[in-house]
Amino acid sequence: MTIGEQLKRERLLLGITQKQMCAGIITDATYSRVERNKIEINIINLIRILNKWQILFNDFFSPFDISPINQEIGYAFINRDIPKLEALSKDGRVQDESHQFEFRLIKAILNDKIADLSADMKQKARWQILPVGEFNTNFLFKLQLVMPFYSFEESKLLISYVLDSSKEIDVTDKSTSFLLSVLVAYIKQCIQSNQMDEARKIIDFIQNFPNGSSVYVYKALALYNLADIEKDEKRKVKTKNLIDLVGYSKCLN
Repeated sequence: MTIGEQLKRERLLLGITQKQMCAGIITDATYSRVERNKIEINIINLIRILNKWQILFNDFFSPFDISPINQEIGYAFINRDIPKLEALSKDGRVQDESHQFEFRLIKAILNDKIADLSADMKQKARWQILPVGEFNTNFLFKLQLVMPFYSFEESKLLISYVLDSSKEIDVTDKSTSFLLSVLVAYIKQCIQSNQMDEARKIIDFIQNFPNGSSVYVYKALALYNLADIEKDEKRKVKTKNLIDLVGYSKCLN
C-alpha cells in the first residue's frame, strides 16, 4: 500500500472530502495527486495532516524492512564511529546516488560543516531524505540527518510524533539507542533555539526512560545538557568525565 492509498483510506473512514482533509496545509489539487500516487507528499505536510485529524503515527505508518547495510550505517553514525563510516562509504552496496548523498550529509554533520553545504543540498536534505511510510531505526537515523535543516517548529512537530510512537518501544528493543540519540540531538537544537522549557521536557523524558545497557550513556548526555542549561560547571565537568570514561566523549560535539 502506498502513502496516497493510506491517506485515501483514512479520509474515507473519516467521511470527509479531499478538500477538507488537506485544508490549510496543501492545495486540494496537490492532495488529489498524492492520493492518486502521481506525486509524493513530504514528511512535514504528511504529519500536519495526520495531526489535524488525530491519526496516530504508528497506526498510519506501515512496517518497513531495513537492509543490513543501512543498519550498519545508522549504528556507526549514532556512535560517531568515523572510521567505520569511512569504510562503509566505500562498500559496493552503497555506491548509488542516494546513499552517497547521505554520506556527504553525515560527513558535514560530524565535522560541523553544515554551513558549508550548498543551498541545493540543504533543500534536498529537507525534502528527500526522511522516509515516509515507516517508523523504525531507519526513520530515526535519517531524522537526525535532516533535523539540522529543519526549523525548531518543524523539528518539534516531528519529535512529538516520535514521542507518541515511542510509548510501545521496549527498553531492550534495537530502536532504543536510535530513539534516545535523536532526542539528545533535539535537546541541542532546543538549546540553540533558546527553547529551554522544551529542552528540559525532553531531558526529563530521557531521565524517566527505563534503564538498560544502551540507555545509561544517553541519560548522562542529557544530564550534561541540563548542566549546560543551568550553568552548573561543576556538574558539567563531572558528567563529562563520566561520559569520557565510558568512551562517548565524541557524542558531546
